Amino acid sequence: MGEGEKRQGGGGANAVLLGLVLGVAGGLFFGEATGRLGVVADAFIRLLQMAVLPYITVSLTAAIGRLSTREARFVAGSGGRALVLLWGIVLVLVVASAFGFPGRPAGFYSTSAVTAPQSFDLLELYIPANPFRSLSDNVVPAVVLFCIAVGVALMGVPGRESLIAILDVLSKALARVNDFVVRLMPYGVFAIAASAAGTLGIDDLGRVQVYLVSFVALSLFATFWLLPATVAAFTPVSHWAVLRASRDTLATAFSTGSLLVVLPSLAQAGRDLVSSTGVDEQNATAAVDVLVPVSFNFPHAGKVLTLGFVVFAAWFAGMPMGAAELLRLALVGLFAAFGSMNVALPFLLDVFHIPADLFQLFVAVGIVSFRFQTLLGAMHTLATAVLGACAIEGRFVVRPQAVARLVVAGGFGLALTLAATRAASGWAMTRIASGTAPVLSREFLVEPVAATLMRASVAPPPASGMSAIERASASGTLRVGYDPDRLPFSYFNARGRLVGFDVELAHRLARELSATLVFVPIDHARLGVQLESGEIDLALGGLEITTERSRSIAFTDPYLKLTLAFVVRDDRRAEFSTRADLQAHRHLRIGIVLDGYYEAKLRAYLPSAEMVRVKSEKAFFEGDGLGLDALVDAAEVGAAWTLLYPSYTVAVPNPDRLDAPVALAVARGDTELRAFLDTWLLLKREDGTLDQLREHWILGRNDGRRGPRWSVIRDVLHWVE
Repeated sequence: MGEGEKRQGGGGANAVLLGLVLGVAGGLFFGEATGRLGVVADAFIRLLQMAVLPYITVSLTAAIGRLSTREARFVAGSGGRALVLLWGIVLVLVVASAFGFPGRPAGFYSTSAVTAPQSFDLLELYIPANPFRSLSDNVVPAVVLFCIAVGVALMGVPGRESLIAILDVLSKALARVNDFVVRLMPYGVFAIAASAAGTLGIDDLGRVQVYLVSFVALSLFATFWLLPATVAAFTPVSHWAVLRASRDTLATAFSTGSLLVVLPSLAQAGRDLVSSTGVDEQNATAAVDVLVPVSFNFPHAGKVLTLGFVVFAAWFAGMPMGAAELLRLALVGLFAAFGSMNVALPFLLDVFHIPADLFQLFVAVGIVSFRFQTLLGAMHTLATAVLGACAIEGRFVVRPQAVARLVVAGGFGLALTLAATRAASGWAMTRIASGTAPVLSREFLVEPVAATLMRASVAPPPASGMSAIERASASGTLRVGYDPDRLPFSYFNARGRLVGFDVELAHRLARELSATLVFVPIDHARLGVQLESGEIDLALGGLEITTERSRSIAFTDPYLKLTLAFVVRDDRRAEFSTRADLQAHRHLRIGIVLDGYYEAKLRAYLPSAEMVRVKSEKAFFEGDGLGLDALVDAAEVGAAWTLLYPSYTVAVPNPDRLDAPVALAVARGDTELRAFLDTWLLLKREDGTLDQLREHWILGRNDGRRGPRWSVIRDVLHWVE
C-alpha cells in the first residue's frame, strides 16, 4: 500500500473493501472476460508507484533534517537500538515464514531453474554513486541511504529551515498526488480483484490463501505475544501491562486501518508504562514524545513483516528461497521498507528474479492484510517508545535468564504458529485444488488429425523402394515412432490420449501433408532397425542428439535445446546447486537414463560418483528413487515428472551448464525426408509454432484448447458458450 495509507480513514477503507468484494464477485460471475480489466489494473498500479519514490526522497530528508541534536541522539542512540532490536526480531519472522508454507507447489519447468543467479552487489544496492540513476532505476535502498545522508548533513547546516520548508511544501504536493490515487483505490482494487478472480486457476486462488493465513497468523503472534514479551524481557514493564495499556488503541488501529490517528493514544500509553517503572513523569513524557513521532518515519514491524510476501511469491512461482536468498532478503528488504511497499515489493521481486506480475496479488489481498499490518505497526510503535525511553532512563537491562526465556518461549511459540499455518494452508489448498496434476490435463492447441495408436511394435509395410515422404504422400499415412513415457514430449494424459510437444508437432506435420497418423512405440535399442525397415517413418520424443545414436539413425536439425540437470528430493536441492557442493560428497550414486555420450560427460564431471543405469524416468519415480541420490536427465523432462511427484525437484549446478540438442530421427539413408523436415522445422521456428508449443507443453503457459475458467454466467446460468 502507498503513503496514502496513512491518511486512509474508515470510510475509504470500507469503499476499498467493497471494491474488493465486488471485484471477486464480478470475476467469479463473468469468468475470463474480466481479464480485459488487467489493463486497468496495470494502469492503477503504475499510478500508485508514480509519486511514491519522490515523496520518500523529500519527506524522509526533511524529517531527519529538522531533528535537533538532542532528538537525533534519542533516535540514533537508545531509540535506534530499540528499533534495530525489533526489526531484527521481525526479520526472523520473515525468514521463518518460509517454513509455514505447504510443500513446494508443483510447477512446470521454469527457465530460472537453469539460469545462473546474478551476482548480489551490496555496494550497488546501498551506495548510490549516482542518486538520480538510483531514482530512475527504482533502487530503493540506495535512495533511502542518500536521503538519510542528506538529512543528517542538514541537521548541522545554518538556515536549514528555509530548505526544509520547501521540502515540506513539496512533500504536501506529492502527498496530494498520492491522496488522489488513494481516492481511486476502490476502482483499482475492483479491477485487480476482478481480473485475478476471473483468470487465476482454482489452485492459484488456494495459494493466495496461503499468504493471508501466514501473514495474519504471524502478525497476531508478534502483536500479542512476541513484541510485548520483548518489552517485558528488557524492562520492568510486564507483558500483561503492555497489553492492558494498548488494547483500546490496538482495536482502533485495526478498525480504522490508520496508524496516524492512534499516535496520540500510543504516546499516552507509552508515558504511562514508562512512568510505572519509577521514571519521573516529566522525563518519561520528554522521551516518549520524541520517540513516538520520530519512529513513525521509520519502517514499523508491520511493514517489515510484509517482506514475507517476497518469500511467498518465490514459493508461489515454484522457486522457494534458500538460506542464502533469505539472508539477502533480510539485508536488502529492511532498507526497501523505508519506502512504500508498492515500490519496495516490485523492486525486491526483480532483485530475486521472481515474476513481477505476482505483485498484483499483493495489491488484491492488501486491503485485508493491511489491517493486520497496522495492528502490528501500532504495537511496534509502543514497544519502541517504551524500550527507548527505558534505555534513556537506565531502566533497560539485559538479563541473560530473561533473554533466554524469551528466546526459548518465542521459538516454541513461533514453531507452533508455523505448524498451524502450514496445516491450515495445506488444508485450504487441498480443498480448493483439483486432483489432476496439471501436466496430465494438457490438451492439444490445435485440432488433431485422425490417428491410429499402436501399443506394441508392428511389422513394417511391404518394401516399396520409395522414401518415407513419398510413402506418406502415396498412402496418406505417416508412421511415427513414440516413447509413451517421455514427459513432456510424448505421454498419455488423464484422458488416455497420447499428447505432448512432439506429438502435437507430428499432428501439425500430418495436417500439412494431408495425411493421417499411425503411432508406433519405439524400442531405443533397435530404433535404427525400425526406421530402416519402414516400420516407422520418423521417431520423436525429445530425442537427444549424440554420436552414439548417430551411428544408426539420422537426425534433423535441432528444434530445441534441453539442459541437463539433477532430479533430487526437495530437501537435498541445495546439495546439488554447485559443482563444489557435489564434489563434497564422496559416495554419490547417480542414476542416468541418457546414452553413453552423456554418461561419459557425467563421469568426467563427477569422477568419484557411482553411475547406475536406470531403465526410465518412470522406473526411478515409481521406485521411490531406487535408493539413488539423484537422477540425471533433461531439466525440462525432470520438471514435468516432478508435477506428478512433487516431493522431487530439479537442480542445475551453477555456473556449469550442459545443453542437449534434440531433434527428430529418420533413417540414415533417407536424405529426402530429412531435408524436407529440416525445411519444415525452419518454417515452424520462423512462424512461432515451436515457441508456442514450448510455452504450452514445457513452460505450462497458454492453456490453448482447455475450457474457459468456471464462471456463473457460463456454468450456472448458461448465458454464454
